[in-house]
Amino acid sequence: MQILNKLWSFARLFLLAKKVWRRPTPVDIVMIDPTGLDVLEPYLRAWSIDVIHIEGDQLSIPVLWQCVVKRKLNVAGYIDQFIQITQPRLVLTFLDNNHYLYPISSRHSRTNTMFIQNGYRGYYSDVFEYLANRSRSGDVWTIDYMATFGPNVGREFARHLSGRVVPIGSLKNNMVARTPITDKNVIAVISQYRNTDSIELNGRCFTFDEYFLAIDKIIFSVLMDYVENHGKEIVIVQRYSNDTEKLNKEREYFSMLAGDRCRFSVPEWHDSSYIALDKAEITVVVDSTLGYESLARGNKTAFFSARGTMLDLDDRTFGWPAVLGDDGPFWTNRPDPEALRRIIDHLFEIDDRTWSDEVRSHAYDDIMIYDPGNTKLRALFDDALAADGSGNTEPPGGNASEALATHTG
Repeated sequence: MQILNKLWSFARLFLLAKKVWRRPTPVDIVMIDPTGLDVLEPYLRAWSIDVIHIEGDQLSIPVLWQCVVKRKLNVAGYIDQFIQITQPRLVLTFLDNNHYLYPISSRHSRTNTMFIQNGYRGYYSDVFEYLANRSRSGDVWTIDYMATFGPNVGREFARHLSGRVVPIGSLKNNMVARTPITDKNVIAVISQYRNTDSIELNGRCFTFDEYFLAIDKIIFSVLMDYVENHGKEIVIVQRYSNDTEKLNKEREYFSMLAGDRCRFSVPEWHDSSYIALDKAEITVVVDSTLGYESLARGNKTAFFSARGTMLDLDDRTFGWPAVLGDDGPFWTNRPDPEALRRIIDHLFEIDDRTWSDEVRSHAYDDIMIYDPGNTKLRALFDDALAADGSGNTEPPGGNASEALATHTG
């Protein structure tokens, strides 16, 4: 029965996937999964690129045939055959929690590997729980270049993976120049709304109300009182989505919490959320990637990181895996409305220069750096692609746009 199920899954995948009949050619870079290719492309124009579609939306028939011949009909086998045919200098992914990348160096020693961190990481049901479980089984993997938000999370990766950690900040955050504050008296709130019934973490299942609503009720109980007594305005920075129905449900949720006392920042592209946060005088967040990016940009950002305390999840405290204490000038891990009110008062009162000094004094660069223009990432690509394992410095393929047009169409 298991064999039949496997054959059926394979047949279904083959029938539904877009099929590419032309044999892949040698390239400089093979990217595992196309996620992030649109934002990475400006930094990769000097090199030829091809993409492995591991979700099955596209299949290379010549590569698939090699898998059949060698009896390696699985994702790892498909990746291996693709790499053997294209002979890239670098295998890259924008999904740092993509576990298919981790063993590649052990099977392809002449090819460099690199991940670029694309989201803030926790432990439970995330990459570090996976790596910890694999480490216990004795697996030792190498990632040649680990491009992380900061040294702090880089040290956590280095506990489980061998290789070079290079803090670069957030790729998308670094692409957007900071905009001056124009919306004085505006409090921006970063939405973490999910249209889901439950969240599973650490062997437990939390309802939507437990994971999202409980902490949002505390935040908005403080904010609604604050805007009433201090003449402020709330702007909800919505999650980026092309789905109008999702955006409307998100608005309904926050309208339930704030009534007509808030307006919404519509996410149009990846830079629109950053600009909305830059324009606001202060930002309030629980524990999202965008909140950490906001703070890295120099924005006055209040972290109400109390979800971990409320749900007994120690990886949800501010700055995890750093241990910074439950209270600081711009964060609290306690579900205490007065603690949040104290932080908001502080952020409205502090001047810009003192704020910069304060953030620096708490070593925030250890959590996430800000590198406008991605100068560190550009240098990292130059280093990773300077030579392959044999010392060859001549590019094996054509330019990036040609490779993209040929193989990812």
